[in-house]
Amino acid sequence: MQQFRDCNPQKHGRKGFNLVADVSLADCFPITAMPTPSSDGPLNILPIDAAEKLKEYAKNEGECCVKALRKREESETDTVSDAEHRFSSFTDICRGFLSEKTCEKIKSLLTSAVKHRVNFEKCKRIKIQFWKNAKYAGPAGYQKCNMEHHYKSLISRAKQEISENLAKNIKRIGKAAASLAFLSSFGSSEERNQTERELDDCFELIHGNVTIIDMKFIKDKARLISKTPQVVSRMEMENKGDVAQTMKFTFMATKGKTVSTNHTVNFNYKIGSNFSAGFPGVGEISCQLSFDFSHIQYFQECINKTITKSYEFDLVVPAHCTQVARATVEEAKMEVPYELVFDFQGTTRSVEGLWKGVGCSEATYSIYKTDKPDGPEPEPDGREPELGEREPPLFFVVIICLFFHSILLLLSFLISTVEVPIYNIPNRK
Repeated sequence: MQQFRDCNPQKHGRKGFNLVADVSLADCFPITAMPTPSSDGPLNILPIDAAEKLKEYAKNEGECCVKALRKREESETDTVSDAEHRFSSFTDICRGFLSEKTCEKIKSLLTSAVKHRVNFEKCKRIKIQFWKNAKYAGPAGYQKCNMEHHYKSLISRAKQEISENLAKNIKRIGKAAASLAFLSSFGSSEERNQTERELDDCFELIHGNVTIIDMKFIKDKARLISKTPQVVSRMEMENKGDVAQTMKFTFMATKGKTVSTNHTVNFNYKIGSNFSAGFPGVGEISCQLSFDFSHIQYFQECINKTITKSYEFDLVVPAHCTQVARATVEEAKMEVPYELVFDFQGTTRSVEGLWKGVGCSEATYSIYKTDKPDGPEPEPDGREPELGEREPPLFFVVIICLFFHSILLLLSFLISTVEVPIYNIPNRK
C-alpha cells in the first residue's frame, strides 16, 4: 500500500499527504502490542467508549486531509497529532477484546476511506478543467481500491474478530467524516448538516451495551501466600445453679474478603444478570467463598463485599462454675486467577485477572479458663449451739480487755498521788 516508508515531508513533499496519501498515520505512529483476545465469534458492536474514539479519529483524519488539500501546512501537524492520540486511546480501550492486527486493519480501513472520499468530493466539484479532475480522480480510485482491500482483509481472516456488518459501518463512518470535513470548508450549511446526521447515524450502528455475564475462578492456579491463627470471638459463661447447664456460644466470623482485583478492562460495562462466583478454598484452607453479583450494582461493589458466617455451639457448664470460651480460625492470604466473561450483544469475550484476598477456615472453639470453688457451704442443722460451743466475737473480747486495762491504769494513778500521813509515836520508857 505505502509508496514511502520515510515520513519526512521535506523529502517527499506534501503530495503524499493530500492526494494519493502514500504515507499513512500508521507508518509514523506504530500501535503498541496487545494481547490476543479470547473469542467465540466476530463482534457486531463496539463499546461506546471505543466507538467515540473511532469517530473522533475519523473526523481528525478528514480534517488533516482537507488541510493538506488546501496546503495549510502550519496547522496540519497538530491535526495529525490529535488524530493519532484518538486512535491510541481507541487501541487502549480495545485491549483485551481486539488484537493488534485487527486494530491495524481498522485504522488502515478508516484512513483509506477518508482519503478516498476527500479526493472524490474534490473531483465532483471540478467540472471544467479535465487535467484538474484527473488529478483528483486518480487518487480517489486508488484509495478506493485500498479501502476495499482492507475491508476484505478485515472480514476474511481465519480468526475473524469483527463482523462484516460492523466493518461496513466503520467504512461508512470514515466516508461520512471525510465528507463532513470537506463540506466544512467547501460546502453549504445544508450539506454539512445532512452529512453530520449521516455520521451520527453510522455511529449509532457501531456501538452498544457491553455487560459482564460470568466470573470464573481458576482454582487450579490458586496460590496460598500465608496463614495465621486468629481469635474471632470470646465469651464468658457463668453457671450459678446446682446442676450443669447447656449454654450457647454464638458469634459472627469473616469467611473472606477481597483485597484487590487486577484485570485490564478500559471500557464501561454493567452486570447483565444476577450470578454467583466463588471457589472452595486454597490448599488446606477450606473457606467456601462465593460472591453474588446483581444487575442493579457495579462489579466492584459486589466483589468487595465481606463474606461472613454465623456460628452457634452448645457448651455444658458445670454447676457453680464459670467458663471462658474462645473461637479461632485459620486466616490465609491467597491469590486466585479468574476470568471475566463479557457479552457484546450476542458475542462473548473473556478477560483474565488476579484476585487477591483473605480466606478463613471453619471456626473452632476451646475452653481456656474454668473457675470452680472448692465446694458449697454446709447447710445449718437448726440446733442452737451450747454455751461452751459458742465463740465470742473478737470485737467484744477487745472491748473487755481495754476496759480492764483502763481500770488498772486508773488505780495506779490514784495510788501514786495519795499522801500517806506519818505519825510521831512517842517512845515509852
